[in-house]
Amino acid sequence: MSTPAPTPGVGRRVEAAAQAPTTMTIRVRDQRYTIVPNNIPMKIMDRFELETGRTVEYVTTTRTAIGELQIALLCYLATLIAGEQGRWAKFRDAWPEDLAEGDVEVTVDEDGDDSPEA
Repeated sequence: MSTPAPTPGVGRRVEAAAQAPTTMTIRVRDQRYTIVPNNIPMKIMDRFELETGRTVEYVTTTRTAIGELQIALLCYLATLIAGEQGRWAKFRDAWPEDLAEGDVEVTVDEDGDDSPEA
């Protein structure tokens, strides 16, 4: 049995897709947070892990469904990216406790595809 030859250019397309910028937008009520996971500076990644005990990859890896903790962590990460110097504990303590359906929306835009994820 022989293995079929690979389709020319497939490897380059797969690699390009993996490197394509993905933008995550999180809306919590009237506040919007934006993250481009492939473009997070190392110092911010380090600060995020020191503050939260979780890696950036933990919160930016695509999941079928994400919970409120992951959404809060993503929002905190977005504040660090935006240049704010707040602490995770303070951000977490200020997180709204009365979120209702429709208060939160997560959108992942992969190379022009703008589709809600949560």
